Amino acid sequence: MTTAEKLTAVAENQQAVYDAGKQAGFDWEAYQDGGNRTNYDYAFVRCWNDDFYHPIYPITGRVTQAFFVSRITNVKVPIIATGNLNSVWQSSEVVTIPYLDVSGVTSINLPFYGATKLTNINFVGQLKVNGMDLSSSPKVTHQSLLSLLNCLEDKTGDTSGTQWVVTLGKTNKAKLTDEELAIAENKGWAVK
Repeated sequence: MTTAEKLTAVAENQQAVYDAGKQAGFDWEAYQDGGNRTNYDYAFVRCWNDDFYHPIYPITGRVTQAFFVSRITNVKVPIIATGNLNSVWQSSEVVTIPYLDVSGVTSINLPFYGATKLTNINFVGQLKVNGMDLSSSPKVTHQSLLSLLNCLEDKTGDTSGTQWVVTLGKTNKAKLTDEELAIAENKGWAVK
């Protein structure tokens, strides 16, 4: 499914998701400020699970520890992250993140640490900073890994002296061919 198809599916299901949230007694329209909320730091930590999580708008803006230790398995809506991508899904039960735009991310610190159930994630945009680490998520699909490698910014002309690294871990790295690993390496990124 393409990103456009996924966004279309999200848009088509918006009313049904909203209605489910209302039936559960939670006002998602207010919680997401009519789609205008831009700070989701710590928004869905710990006790949140799939029974109560029914957002109706994309999650846009800050997401530091937004799903930290949560029991939400499917993020359901696009996430357009800005600022720090720190411990967002740390030790959570997340399985599916259908759309994660990393174009606005300025720093990363273990967003998936301990997210051992993560299987499907679609990275979009252009990743410009170090720190992406999927080594704690050995179930990540081949397609998910390719979406990450394809979104890495080209650093071949960089003269800052920074070593650009994306960490996949031994299990995930073994899912990729040498040609696929070269996608990152040809952009100036080391794959560990």
